[in-house]
Amino acid sequence: MIITVVALPAAAYGEAAEGKALFERVAPRFRDIPGLQRKYFVRGDHSGGVYVWDDRASAERYLDEAWSARMEASYGALPQVTYLDVPCVVDNTAGAISFPD
Repeated sequence: MIITVVALPAAAYGEAAEGKALFERVAPRFRDIPGLQRKYFVRGDHSGGVYVWDDRASAERYLDEAWSARMEASYGALPQVTYLDVPCVVDNTAGAISFPD
C-alpha cells in the first residue's frame, strides 16, 4: 500500500461552497482509476488530495507528467507529490490492525 499526498496552493479549491461544487463535479472521475483504493480531497495550508493506492506503480501510472500538466493548467501551479509507504494500518472503525504488503 502506498499513500500519495498532493499539495497545491491553498486557494486551488476556492471557498467552501464553490469547492463543494467542484468536488461534486470531479469526484466521480476517481471511481475507476486502476489501483486507487481511496482519495481524500483536503484543504488547509495547501489544497490537494491524499490518495491510497494498491502499489507505487499504480500511483505513478496515474500521477504522470500529463497529469501534472493538467493540474498546472487547471490550478496555475505544479502539484507537489509525496510518496509514502504504509507498513502498518490501525483501523479503529473496523477494530483492526493490519500490515499491508
